[in-house]
Amino acid sequence: MPRVAIEGSRAISMFRSTPMNTRYLCAAACLFTALAVSAGCTRVYKVKVDAMQNPEVRSGESYRLVLKDPARAGDDPSQQRAEKMVRQALAAHGMYEAPKAEEAEVTVEISCEVGPMRVLSEQVDPMIASLGVPVVPADRRIVRDADGRTIGVTDHSAVVLRKVYEKKLTIVAREGPASTEGSERPPRELWRVEVKVEDEQDDVDEVLPVLVGAAVDHIGKDSTTQQTKRLSDQSEPVTFIKSGS
Repeated sequence: MPRVAIEGSRAISMFRSTPMNTRYLCAAACLFTALAVSAGCTRVYKVKVDAMQNPEVRSGESYRLVLKDPARAGDDPSQQRAEKMVRQALAAHGMYEAPKAEEAEVTVEISCEVGPMRVLSEQVDPMIASLGVPVVPADRRIVRDADGRTIGVTDHSAVVLRKVYEKKLTIVAREGPASTEGSERPPRELWRVEVKVEDEQDDVDEVLPVLVGAAVDHIGKDSTTQQTKRLSDQSEPVTFIKSGS
C-alpha cells in the first residue's frame, strides 16, 4: 500500500479514537485558524457614531486645530496621531489648515478618551469557545470574572467574560477667529461627531484609525440618532485615514 494511503488511514483512525468533545474543539480551532489566515488578521469593530450639525450657521473651509486638553499634546503620542488623522479627514471635505490661526474660519477641537474597564458577559456555544478565555461549562453553571474569581451562577450553556474599555473620539467645530472678529458673542458650534468603540486594550492608539475612519462620512452632517455600524480596520475609510498619518 502506498505510504500516503497508510498515513491517511492512521490519521483517520486517530481522529475516530479521539473523544467527541475534543474532536469538536479541534475542528473549531482549525476552522478559526483558517478563517483568520484567509482574512489576513482583519479585525471588525462595532462602532457607534453620533453626528450633529447646526443648520443655522454656515461652516467655513479654513480651520485651526486644537486639543480639548492641550497639556496632553506634548507627551501623548496618541494625541499627536489623532491630530494627523483628523487633518486627513477634514481634507476629504475640502477643508484646509489656515496659514495663520487668527485667520481660521473654523476652530476644530478634538479629544480622545478611554473609559474605565467593564466586564461583559456573553453567552456562547461551549464547543467553540476560544481557548484561554474564562468559560462557564454547562454542568457547573459557575460565572467567573475575567480574572477567574467566582461571582455567581447562570442557567446558560456557557458564558465568556471579557474585559473591555470604551474609546471615544470627539470632533467639534466652532466658529473660528475670522468668523467672530468684531463680535461680542461666543463662537457658535457648527457641527460635532462622536465615535465610540469597545475593545480589550486600555489605550486608544490601536483603534484611532477606526475611530477617525468612522467619523469621515459624518463630518458636517447630522445623523439624527446614534448609529451603530461594523467597520473593518482594512476598510476603505480606515485605509484612507492611515495614508495621511
